Amino acid sequence: MSDADWLARVRAHPDDDEVRLAYADACDADDPARAELVRVQCRLARLRGHPPERKVLRDREAALLAAHRERWVGPLHARVRWPWFRRGFLEQVTLHPEESPSVLEDLLAAHPVRALAFADGDDVELTRPLATSMARWAEAPVLARLEALDGTEQMLGHDAWRVLLRSPHLRELPELVIGDHDATPDTAAAIAAEPGPRLRRLTVSGYLAASLGDDGVAHLAAAPHLGSLEHLALWNCRCAAGAGAALAGGPWTSTLVTLHLGLGQYALNQLGPDGARALAAGVFPRLETLDLDFNALGDDGGEAIVESRGFPALTYLTLHANELTNVTLRAFMRAHDRMPRLSALDLSLNRIDGGGLSSLASYRLLAQLRGLWLRGNPIWPGGVAALAASPRAAGLRDLDLSDTALGKDPAAAAAALAGSPHLQDLERLRVARSGLTDAERARLRDRFGDRVRW
Repeated sequence: MSDADWLARVRAHPDDDEVRLAYADACDADDPARAELVRVQCRLARLRGHPPERKVLRDREAALLAAHRERWVGPLHARVRWPWFRRGFLEQVTLHPEESPSVLEDLLAAHPVRALAFADGDDVELTRPLATSMARWAEAPVLARLEALDGTEQMLGHDAWRVLLRSPHLRELPELVIGDHDATPDTAAAIAAEPGPRLRRLTVSGYLAASLGDDGVAHLAAAPHLGSLEHLALWNCRCAAGAGAALAGGPWTSTLVTLHLGLGQYALNQLGPDGARALAAGVFPRLETLDLDFNALGDDGGEAIVESRGFPALTYLTLHANELTNVTLRAFMRAHDRMPRLSALDLSLNRIDGGGLSSLASYRLLAQLRGLWLRGNPIWPGGVAALAASPRAAGLRDLDLSDTALGKDPAAAAAALAGSPHLQDLERLRVARSGLTDAERARLRDRFGDRVRW
């Protein structure tokens, strides 16, 4: 089979690893390094959790790309910034904003490129307004072949975004990523302007300069063409209580599968109790992941989320660093039927103590959890012992007790964990910075092997 035939097969089945692995078998003789890259990256894509194998594969991936990336990209490698190979094939390219769309066409002729990013870099200065460059890109039919447009490396400005997103060739664009400096209400208005792309994934990746805020979320929530969104991430966008209400009233409530409102950097979201209550008043029947890290919810906001009937399909809830106490934990006991599918719960960096952990050990909720993260909470050994002794803990696969000093009695906690008959299926136990002695570490290592992480 020719390279063109293989490329056509990969394009026709972009998410099927078996096609890529068959390609690896076919090119073993002529390009063994490429065959190895396909296998390494496909294996990495399938890994779950953090087994030791991951680092070995990452190191090998880096070595292969360092040695062969330019050859694999081909004659246009000097025009491409940060070429990203995924599962063995070039899938994302970064081009200068003033680059000709014909370069993307040529790359697509040789690779199954799915995503385009822009970045001007330090070596090639801009010679014209970005809106002018984006107008040329907006006219290019090649945009219709993209699955994602990534703006994290280049501040385009809202005028350039408005010009680009009006392109008729982006009407069916599945994914858009906006960077820190473009995370503004004006950019949100450009995304929301009709006619716009009918996105399924939207990420606004704030960090330091982001100012999207409640006004920006309100613009997005007023856009009917965003009614097919399945994944929405508003990282560090200075959102407050008004964003909670806008999100609960947006066109996406029946389609969202993941909603990320956390991350925790300089431009923090701060929904607070009022924003949490407003969000909890919405109904999100398909939502599986809800991230509210660093949102200053307090127990009032935590209780509102936990007791809401609006998240019946939720499997992963992260409430990292929200000043929560045992009060929020007790809400799970009262509302155990509200999230019947919940299997992963992150309560790290809160103020849950050993009494709360002891109570959790008796809750029905614990029996359905596969992941429980309690890093940085002031738990004490009785709580750890109660958790380790609970038959309801038998389903846990990932348990994080790092930065807790294991209740100021690490010896007792280590003994309880190592002696538990219910934690045999743990795949990862994290106890970093927990005051363990060498003997206590050895005891945990004897019980859990490489599954325990310091």
